[in-house]
Amino acid sequence: MGNLQKLQDLISQAMAVIGDISFLSENQKRLEEILSKISTQELTLPLIGEFSSGKSSLVNSLLGKEVVAVDVLPTTFTVNEIYFSSDADRIEIYSDGKMVERIDELRKVDFKFDSGDILVKIYTTSDILPAGVKIVDLPGLSSTIERHNKVLVDYITKADAVLLVVDSNQATVTLTTKNFLEFTNLFKHEIYLVYTKSDLKSEFERAELFNYAATKMPVKPEKIIFTSAKENYLSEFIELINSINDRKADILFKNAVNDFRNICNVVVEIINNNINLSKLDVKEIEDELKKLNEQIDLLESELRNRINSFEDRLYNLNKETVRNFEERLQRYSGRLATIAFENPDSLENAFDNFVKTSIVEVLDSYSQKLNVEVGALSKEIQGIAESVDIGVTSTIKGRIQWITNIVLVLLVDILAPGGILQAVVYTLIGNFARKIGLLGNIIDRVIEPIKNLVTELVKRLTRSYVETKINEAIKEVVREFENILVNESRNIAERIKSEIYKEFEASKSEILNSIMVLQDQKRKKVDEFNAYLNSLKDKRDKIIEIIKELSF
Repeated sequence: MGNLQKLQDLISQAMAVIGDISFLSENQKRLEEILSKISTQELTLPLIGEFSSGKSSLVNSLLGKEVVAVDVLPTTFTVNEIYFSSDADRIEIYSDGKMVERIDELRKVDFKFDSGDILVKIYTTSDILPAGVKIVDLPGLSSTIERHNKVLVDYITKADAVLLVVDSNQATVTLTTKNFLEFTNLFKHEIYLVYTKSDLKSEFERAELFNYAATKMPVKPEKIIFTSAKENYLSEFIELINSINDRKADILFKNAVNDFRNICNVVVEIINNNINLSKLDVKEIEDELKKLNEQIDLLESELRNRINSFEDRLYNLNKETVRNFEERLQRYSGRLATIAFENPDSLENAFDNFVKTSIVEVLDSYSQKLNVEVGALSKEIQGIAESVDIGVTSTIKGRIQWITNIVLVLLVDILAPGGILQAVVYTLIGNFARKIGLLGNIIDRVIEPIKNLVTELVKRLTRSYVETKINEAIKEVVREFENILVNESRNIAERIKSEIYKEFEASKSEILNSIMVLQDQKRKKVDEFNAYLNSLKDKRDKIIEIIKELSF
């Protein structure tokens, strides 16, 4: 396999490697241009110099007539590409990459623009220069317009050699020209110095110019020639172009290798930068997940605190209810003592009625106050979302609010007619009704001795003694009442707490499932990210291997 074919194969390999990387599209385009140039074997030779250095006049002399505008303003941006030995004379004018006019002859084209980007392709049948050589007349170097400089750089990267045009009436090259030479040297292009307007220069003056260019310029030119458009002195220029064209194959191959190597090195650098700058903010996701779990724990803690507070208030309500029950019975103690002396046989029935009446009254009050306490619990739970700092994403905030809403719905069910509260209160009263027999047994046990005391024989006993015995009976009934109330109140609290926690756990479970889904998504993104980085590294390593094979 020849070197040229090997180079083409390596370029094709590189294009296949980076073809699907969007941020390397410009580099892909440059590789396509290199392949195209190798295929067409076309030399690109730009004329570069300061404004009014004689570039356009030189082109017109080569064309044999004034076609290219001269003495244009620095703000006028026209690129002229000249193709010799064409099949017909014509001019094609392009604006923004689109052909806007075609002229089937060679004549002067004037552009009445203060600014603008125009490409003019001039095809001439003149064989003064060989076919396959493209001379490019570019705007002057001292332009302060950014897009001018960009096009200059683009042509330099595509050039096969540089024709530096300098006005021979200048004693030295400008600082802009020196800077340009140093920049051009980075591309390793051959630079040829073309002195213009040299028709009036003596042999001595030419020798001085030659010596200055050979020894004082930042980059030593490959060759130095003198031309004059005014005297149509073009022989040295034509000879130079022909000599360059004679080495076309070698020049194109060398430039293609250098350009390809430079592009590959740039590609490696770009890929490395992308690898280094590509970051998956896993920590942020993990922090968010951690905070979400913390907020769920805090929400659960707040809910537990509210329920504990409710249980404390329920405990106090029990004490208050027992106290009220005892106070009510105590108010009946005097009447019971009177009944004991006046009608002992009715004492048991009276005591029983007083107990039942007191139970109904205090339980009615208990039920009302219990409703108030559960309503307070509802409001407290409603305030949990406000008290908990939900400093996470709006989606997570919505989920935590959702838990609170579910708890609120549950509490509405507790408070509503026929709801849980009513059911447990009815259960409480029912339990008292069922357990009233126990109280009856106690009444039998404590009333019978009182009845025995109150006989004709012992009516000498003081009334206070009988009342003391009745109070003892009341206290025993109150103790039993308290035991039943505490037990049933505990059932109320446990039922409410159980229902709230059941719903909360179901809601938390769903959120935890969502967290697991989010974690799976995170793992998937991490896997995809790592696969992407590994793919970039693999492509980078392949390009590096291709660079190693560029040992021509």
